[in-house]
Amino acid sequence: MRARKLHLLGLGGLVLLLTCQAAPPDMEHALTLYREGRISHARREMVLYARAYPFNEEIDLARQHILLIRRIKQMEHTAVQQWLQGDSAGTRRTIGVLRFLHPAYVDSADIFRILKLDRPPRERNPALAALELPEFDMDDSTLQRLIPTSLATLNSQQAVIIHIARAWEVIKNQDRDGLIQELAHFLSAPETLGLLQAVDTAYLELRAVGSQSTPLMQELRHVTDQFDRFLVDLQAAAPGSLLVFEYDFHGSKRELLQQILAIKARLGVGATRVG
Repeated sequence: MRARKLHLLGLGGLVLLLTCQAAPPDMEHALTLYREGRISHARREMVLYARAYPFNEEIDLARQHILLIRRIKQMEHTAVQQWLQGDSAGTRRTIGVLRFLHPAYVDSADIFRILKLDRPPRERNPALAALELPEFDMDDSTLQRLIPTSLATLNSQQAVIIHIARAWEVIKNQDRDGLIQELAHFLSAPETLGLLQAVDTAYLELRAVGSQSTPLMQELRHVTDQFDRFLVDLQAAAPGSLLVFEYDFHGSKRELLQQILAIKARLGVGATRVG
């Protein structure tokens, strides 16, 4: 009797396992997702279908849709980059083409909501003001005294931003939920905390050296405020659209790096290109 019960439990477990397995990829379901504008989900379903049924007649249709979705994604990236560069007209043209390619593209609605076409970042964001400030007087003795600790602060902030950006490139490619929260947890990782400690140490040394009223110190304080806000926003990011999060993340990262590199260039340090 005990053996019979164990046998039945084993069969029950097997049935439960089979019923819990994901449904096989379905081309008609993928096309429905595409028509509804949920093209990221549609592409995933089509890729799975192509892998599962490489010899089916519908493979060519799946490949055509995958290529079209890839083009839409590339144009979406182009639209955001144009907007970040202050090119409102170019952004409108790209969005027009996107809507022509797929009128029901609801995935892009999240992106379009953050693109304020009448006020792109370079026209409205005071955080970019540091890029337009005059050159420093390199003969000023006060400035000369500030340069070593200023560069230490900027370099440590730049190292944190690049460290987080590299982590996100790895995290975002994971096929699971909770990726935004995973990046937030990454901010508490030992290596990240070590880099943040270097930022705090450098900034405290900077404040001990220079007067808060000097132009350089004012700019550095502004960048540090932006840097702190960047970290707070990442830590507090709520679960939601990965598209919105990623474009907001890259926009904030780019602005911070632009400011840091611009100040370093004005202090006579060669700036590298911001990607």
